[in-house]
Amino acid sequence: MNINYLRLFICRKTKAEQDKCKERGSISIVLLTAVVVIMLLGIGAVYMAKSLLQNVIDYEDSAKLRLYAVSAVIRQAASIRREETFLLPVNEKVKCDQNQQDVKVSLIMHGRGDYILLDATAIREKNSKKQVQQARGILKKEQNRYVWLGMGKIATNKNS
Repeated sequence: MNINYLRLFICRKTKAEQDKCKERGSISIVLLTAVVVIMLLGIGAVYMAKSLLQNVIDYEDSAKLRLYAVSAVIRQAASIRREETFLLPVNEKVKCDQNQQDVKVSLIMHGRGDYILLDATAIREKNSKKQVQQARGILKKEQNRYVWLGMGKIATNKNS
């Protein structure tokens, strides 16, 4: 290898050659910084996509639990409406438990005057995390039959 050729890259003789070398170094630093920033933005985008996907999965699980609770209420209401002589004494609670896949659904019927309140709770324990959803249906006695009034709201502090 020719020593003069190496000397051209190692020892710059003129001021112009030294300035050109400094410019190349600063451009390299700017490009390296840009690459690092782009990588950080990419990592942030991946993290955000992962957290959004987890939120979607959690929402889907919550919606399924809510549907389990609502379907238990509607099934029980339909069976009450079919019976001509369904009697539930006032202020008595009747509890029904069902297991569907990995979900436990419990249904409690409250008799209050001419009304029957159906409270369903769907519980799933997944990855040591307990998820709970509730639904309430209301039936009213008219003449000799019960009429479906719809879904009601459940208070967060349930004492009954």
